Amino acid sequence: MTDAFDYIKTFELPSDLLSELRTDLVNRETELQQHTWATQSEPGVYSIVSSDTSKESFYCLANQSLSVEVSNYCISLLCKTYSNLSLNFSTNLRYNVYPELTGMGAHWDSVYEIFDGDLKGVPVISTVGLLKNPCEGGDLVFTNPEGDSKTFLTEEGTFIMFPSTFIYSHQVLPVISGRRDSFVFWSF
Repeated sequence: MTDAFDYIKTFELPSDLLSELRTDLVNRETELQQHTWATQSEPGVYSIVSSDTSKESFYCLANQSLSVEVSNYCISLLCKTYSNLSLNFSTNLRYNVYPELTGMGAHWDSVYEIFDGDLKGVPVISTVGLLKNPCEGGDLVFTNPEGDSKTFLTEEGTFIMFPSTFIYSHQVLPVISGRRDSFVFWSF
């Protein structure tokens, strides 16, 4: 029997792309914004999950041309694994930064922003990459429908791709020391 974890694929970024992403993030430090997490209690009604924003991570968008280059590279590797996979678009690459004592609660990817704007779609594949691993903590943990957990993305310069569905609940555990820098994008 196939386990849900079998569909989480790990790949490595080429060193030149990793270096460009790290440099781009440094250049965009002043653009970092604090995440605001909300939950939908009924259609169209959202409420803030936590009012304690001191434990929330930060994000900003990547350089557009670099975003396209990285997403094309990542998607090309996944399409080699699944030859019948057809992905036509990706969101802009977003950096997620986790200083000490921040993390991201358990969630599954329901990216409603893709329904707004010029480009519309339903996310099919989620991509998460690790640019800088913290000294301690900050693990990316997935929990399958049976309740089993597994840690992914422990090596700097690697990325994972997985189906954007409710089966793939994941969280970033709080960073104990250091800082976790990562990137995400969604494809459809």
